Amino acid sequence: MSELLVDGYVRVSRVGGRHGERFISPTVQREAIEGWATARGARVLEVFEELDESGGRADRPLLEQALRRVEGGLSQGVVVAKVDRFGRSLISGLAAIERIRAAGGTFFSIQDGLDTSTDTGRLVLRIMLSLAEWETERIRASWQTTYAKAIARGVHPGSGAPVGYRRTRSGRLRPDPRTADVVTEVFRRRAAGETAAALGRWLEAQGIRTAGGNRGWSQTSIGLLLHSRVYLGEVHWGPYVNERAHAALVDAATWNAAQHPRRPRAACQPEAALLSKLVRCAGCRMMMSAVWRHGHGELSGREYVCPRHGAAGACPAPASIGALYLEPYIEECTFELLRRRRKAPAAALATADAALSQASAALTRYRDSDRILDTLGPEAFAAGLAARTERVRQAGVDVTALRDVHAMHALPSVPELEARWIGMDDQARRSVIAQVIDCVFVSAGHVAIEKRVTVCRAGTAPRVARIGDRGISRPRPFRPDVKHRPLEPKPWPTDRIEHELGAFVRGRRAWPTAATFASAGRRRLYDQVVRHAGIACWAHHFGLPILFPFQSRDPWTEERIRAALDLYLRRKRRWPTNAQFRADGLGGLVSAVTHTGGAGRWSAELSMALVPKQRRSHNAP
Repeated sequence: MSELLVDGYVRVSRVGGRHGERFISPTVQREAIEGWATARGARVLEVFEELDESGGRADRPLLEQALRRVEGGLSQGVVVAKVDRFGRSLISGLAAIERIRAAGGTFFSIQDGLDTSTDTGRLVLRIMLSLAEWETERIRASWQTTYAKAIARGVHPGSGAPVGYRRTRSGRLRPDPRTADVVTEVFRRRAAGETAAALGRWLEAQGIRTAGGNRGWSQTSIGLLLHSRVYLGEVHWGPYVNERAHAALVDAATWNAAQHPRRPRAACQPEAALLSKLVRCAGCRMMMSAVWRHGHGELSGREYVCPRHGAAGACPAPASIGALYLEPYIEECTFELLRRRRKAPAAALATADAALSQASAALTRYRDSDRILDTLGPEAFAAGLAARTERVRQAGVDVTALRDVHAMHALPSVPELEARWIGMDDQARRSVIAQVIDCVFVSAGHVAIEKRVTVCRAGTAPRVARIGDRGISRPRPFRPDVKHRPLEPKPWPTDRIEHELGAFVRGRRAWPTAATFASAGRRRLYDQVVRHAGIACWAHHFGLPILFPFQSRDPWTEERIRAALDLYLRRKRRWPTNAQFRADGLGGLVSAVTHTGGAGRWSAELSMALVPKQRRSHNAP
C-alpha cells in the first residue's frame, strides 16, 4: 500500500496577547496532526497555519491554498485536529469538504475520529459542523447582548473619544472644556452656509486636531464630524441606540440645518481618468483628483489638481496639470520603461521568498517554545516576539515589492502592446501602466513637463500618508533621489506620425479637436503632433481647416522649428513669404523663425532658395 500524502490545517480565531501556556493551540494542533500521521503511516507534506482567522469565513487564503493542492493532485487530503478548526459554518464547511471529495481526496478530523470516506463519518461531520455553527451564533449573540447593555449604560463603543469630548473611566463621554465650544461653533457656521473646506481651515487656525491626532482637516474629516449623531448626545452600535447617553454639544435644529444635502449629480458622468490614483502632488504627496473644467457651460477638458488640504495641513505648493498634457507623456514613459526592461529578477525573487520562509519559520519556533518563555520571562519573550514579527512583516514587504517589479516582465512585447493599445479602454490601459509605474509626482510651475513630472518605476515609490495615519504634523514634499532618474521618451519619427495621422484624419472635412483624439484613444498621437511641428503645420499638410481657436502649448525650440519647416516646405520650391506663412495659419512659426536667425539662416540650413526680394531684405543693413 502506497504512503498517504496529506496536508495539515491549523486555525486560531484570535491570538490577541496570548503566548506560552495560554497560547498552546497551534502547537497542540500540529502535534496532533503529526501524531496521527505517524500512527497511520502517512506523510504530512505541509501544515497551513492560519492565525486570527474566523471559522465563519469561507475565503480564508491558506485554506484555499490547501484545497487547491488537493485539486491539483499535490496532496491526497487535508487533516485537522478538530472539525471546528476547519470551519464553523455548515454551508461553507461542507462546500470545502465537497471540493476535497470531488478531487478524489479525503478529509480527516483527528479528535472527532471522522473519516469522510464512510457514510457514518459524513453524517457525523454534518452534525459536528452544525454544532460548530450553533456555537458561533451563540458567541455572536453573547457579544450583541454585551454591546446592548453597554449602549444602555451610555458607553461610547469606539476606542477613542470624538473631538469635543473626553472619555471617562466608565467608557462614557463628557464635554472637553477646551474643544466642546469649538465643535458647537462648527455646527453653527455650517448651518449658516459655510463650506466644509472653510471649516477645516478655521479648525486648523484654532489648533484643533482630528480624533486621530492629525493637524490638518480634510473635507472627509469635516463631513464625518458633521454627520456624527454623537454630538446630539447619542451612542449606537448596530440596532442599539441610546439617545441620552451624554451631554449634547449641539441642538437638534442646528444639527439638522448643518446636514446640507449634496448637489444632485448629472445623469451622465464623465468616465474615470486614465491615471486615477496614480498621480500625486510633489508639494504634499497627496493624491491628485481628476476634475473637469467648464467652458461656455460644457465640459471642455480635464485636469489633475492637488486637494490643497489634508490631514497634514495645507499643501505648500499645490500643483495642477492638464490631462491631455500629462496622460500621453506617462503613456510614452510606460513604453520607454518596457523597452528598457531586462530579464525577470527570478534569482532575487527566490532569495526574498526564502528569506520570508526563514523569518516565518523562526517566528513559529520562537512563539511555540515554552522553554524560551520560561528562560526569558514574559516581558523579554514578548519583546523577542515583536522583533521577529517585524522581521516577517519586512520580509513580506520585500517580496511584495519584488513581485510588483516582476509583474512588468509578464507584459507583452512593446510592438505587440502598441498594436493592442488603440483598441484598449482606459481601464485596461491603466492596469498596464500600474504594473510598470508605482506613481507619478507633479510639481507646481510652468516649466517643461520633463522637469515637472517624476515617474516612480515599480518598486521605487516613497512612503505616502494613508487614511488612518495618526499624528501627521506637516506635509512632506517629495524629493526625487537616485532611484528616480528622469525619463526621456524618444519622439516618434516624422514618417510614423504622418502615417498614423493620415489614417486618423482620412475622410474628415476639418481638423479633429483634442477631445476627438482623446475619445478615440489617440492621446499619444495628438501629443506627438503638438510636440513635433504643431497643429497648424499638420493641418496645413493634410489640407484640413481648423474650425476652433487654439494656442500653441509647447515653446518653439529649434528642434521643433526645424521639424515644422521640414514638413511645411516639402511641397514648395522656394521659401514662402511672411504673408504666405500667415495665410497658411503659421504666423507663430514665422515669428519663431524671425527670432532664431531669420529666413536667411533657415533657408540655407534647409537648402531652400530665397526670392530676390527676400535676399535683398536679408542682406540689408
